[in-house]
Amino acid sequence: MCLLLSVAGFASASENPIVADRVLRFVNNSVITQGEVWEKMRRDLGLLRRQGKPMPEGQAAIEAMRLDALDALTEEMLLNQEADRLQVQLDTTSLMREIRDWVRDNNLDPSVLQETKELKRRTKDMRANFVLRHYQSQWRPVTPQDVQQYYRENVDEFAKPQRAHGYRILIRSSGPREQVAFQRQLMELVQAVQLDPTPAVAQAISDDDLSRIVRTPDSERTPVLIEILQSVYDAIPDEANPRTQNLQVRLRTALRRSERMWDDEGLRAHFQSIKERVEAIEDWDQRLLRFTNFARKYSEGPNGSTGGDLGMQEIGSQEQAIEEYLFSMAPQTVSEPFKLGEFWCVVILAERDSSIVRSLRETAPEIRSYLENIRTRAIRGSLIEQLRRNGIVQDLDVEPELPPEWYDQNTSQTEQPDSPKWAEVEVNE
Repeated sequence: MCLLLSVAGFASASENPIVADRVLRFVNNSVITQGEVWEKMRRDLGLLRRQGKPMPEGQAAIEAMRLDALDALTEEMLLNQEADRLQVQLDTTSLMREIRDWVRDNNLDPSVLQETKELKRRTKDMRANFVLRHYQSQWRPVTPQDVQQYYRENVDEFAKPQRAHGYRILIRSSGPREQVAFQRQLMELVQAVQLDPTPAVAQAISDDDLSRIVRTPDSERTPVLIEILQSVYDAIPDEANPRTQNLQVRLRTALRRSERMWDDEGLRAHFQSIKERVEAIEDWDQRLLRFTNFARKYSEGPNGSTGGDLGMQEIGSQEQAIEEYLFSMAPQTVSEPFKLGEFWCVVILAERDSSIVRSLRETAPEIRSYLENIRTRAIRGSLIEQLRRNGIVQDLDVEPELPPEWYDQNTSQTEQPDSPKWAEVEVNE
């Protein structure tokens, strides 16, 4: 069946019929048209865009969306027909006033047509909700015993991840190439000292120092060079010439870098020393203070400036190597040094939350809300099924096609058709 429009004085409906809309489904004494389905689909698409959800792609997905829209309109119509039977009356004057306030508050352009459509939509929704509330009163409500039973039977759903609050010190170990390059830089500084124009500086490295450097194996030479260059740095006078001042800057930079030039064995020993010095303190507050001071001085991690504070972390949020200590070691103790990629690390555990299941008191509101939603859906489903069974819901034998632009993948999601473009079809008299 199609709804026809004709222009008086120019043509009769039987000569050149123009399809204004087509009926898709009878619902008792009312009909759902293709235009209404179309409008419902546009609203659904707009809601998906506002919620940032993926849009349907392809003909199958859009066709499924069309069927959902048709069923939703059917349910709405059945509920509103039941509202008529129950003689539900609404104060449309107050409702229109609310709509105009809503238009003003949202800076929308006033439009009699849009306000009327909004009034019609809200009226249908409110009447349908009244019917649902009417029948909900006839169903058993959700009781505290229901909440307790659901909690007992689904306690695993309320398990929460273990949490631990720890601090860490993170220092990157220097590779062999970096160690060799740094030692070469220190040797160049030794030569620069010998060539410095300030006698006190040039003579700060004695022949014995040079002999000691030569005799020391390469693998052990860097600490000797650092010791000798530190004595040179201390010997530079306050009032030095520009060349000596430049040497002083180079020495200071190298000596600071030496504090972070650690091989694996050196770092392991360094961290072991930190662990022993921290755990030697009995008072927990002072123990944590010493650890955080070491973190501020040595740590190269992103939270080194805050004393290595990791905050309260859920299990699964940190590197596995760190979590193996945070969720196994005793609170207020320091871990053994361990490797973390290119870095070496130690952690101290401040506290751990061992209550891994949320209590009934904590979860009761969300359980009740969940059970209420299940109850509401069950009431709606049962009522719709009953209304369908007692009424007449019949589809017409028509091909419910959508225009090509709905399937065009190049159509912008924000440029869906504003009004249905009905295809002209032949109508038999």
